[in-house]
Amino acid sequence: MEKRVFIYSLFLYLQTMYGYEEYTKLSPEQVLQKISQEQIFGLVFGHPINVDEHYQSPFREDNNPNCWFEWYEGKLLFMDFGDVTRHRSCFKAVMDKYNVTLHSAIKIICKHFNLSDDVMDYTPVEIAQKTIVHSEKARAIIDFTPRPFKKLDMKYWSMFLITEDNLKEDNISAVERFSIINKGRTKIITPFNLCYAYPFFPKVKLYLPNNNPDFRWITNCDENDIGNIKNLSSSGRQLIITKSYKDHRVLKNVGLGDVVWFQNETCIPDKSICTDLINRFENIIFLYDNDKQGILGSEKLVGLFNTVRANCAKSVHLPTRKYKWKDPADFIRREGRQDLIKVLKKIGVNGKNT
Repeated sequence: MEKRVFIYSLFLYLQTMYGYEEYTKLSPEQVLQKISQEQIFGLVFGHPINVDEHYQSPFREDNNPNCWFEWYEGKLLFMDFGDVTRHRSCFKAVMDKYNVTLHSAIKIICKHFNLSDDVMDYTPVEIAQKTIVHSEKARAIIDFTPRPFKKLDMKYWSMFLITEDNLKEDNISAVERFSIINKGRTKIITPFNLCYAYPFFPKVKLYLPNNNPDFRWITNCDENDIGNIKNLSSSGRQLIITKSYKDHRVLKNVGLGDVVWFQNETCIPDKSICTDLINRFENIIFLYDNDKQGILGSEKLVGLFNTVRANCAKSVHLPTRKYKWKDPADFIRREGRQDLIKVLKKIGVNGKNT
């Protein structure tokens, strides 16, 4: 393995020194049409891997096999809570192992597996990813130890005009430490930065706001865990559905009554849950981010809801012409409460008694 690393490092050094670069036009998706994510991880580890076993990390000094593999939304991730980078995809693993860009990582993979640009002509590798996603989530148990809110916590939440009383009302906890029990092994983590727990008893969603975007959330929740659903009115004129706790709480604080939040923009709850909401409220408004993912996600849900009852749902987004903020939490942080109320009225999101 060390010899292979040296050869690849020398190859990349010569590319830099003499301007030589082997061209490849393959994307990660095209590479995965020929080889599996497990095979790419095998390149990193120097031997075939078993996704059901625990491993020592090849990215740092590690004497204990406490790392594991987990499927998440079709991606195989190497989970390592002893590292700053807590999880890696197979391509990120190659990038970090050889200290290269994604483009160079793809070239390394292609060289190792003798792939060429006609990879699209091969039969794709079949991986039962979706069934593994659900089974892995079901096995994971997350527990946490709460701590009192501190000034640093309220400095963060006050940016969104969310108070300590709001957090306590919503059963949000600051987290001292948490544990993950997965495949019979327990890993206890003490966050080195802010961490909060959103309860969906017995499940939980952990939010680490200062982590990199790919690792701000740790959860064993699924698409049927809907925030604030237990506090909704039995019936009403309007229901607002958003995609995060922060946005939900901001909207409640500016006078909107019935607001729930889904786990993310791609979540689609069971039909029975959606039908219940449709039957209870005259109008349902999806207020997701005004980026591509938010627009596509909300439009898909609107289409599904409207197949149950015609024209019961619509999607709206914060305007981008005057403001560049993508969601209510960002907006209230930058522009303030009154401007948010005005903009919400312009896009047809009115207060409870309006």
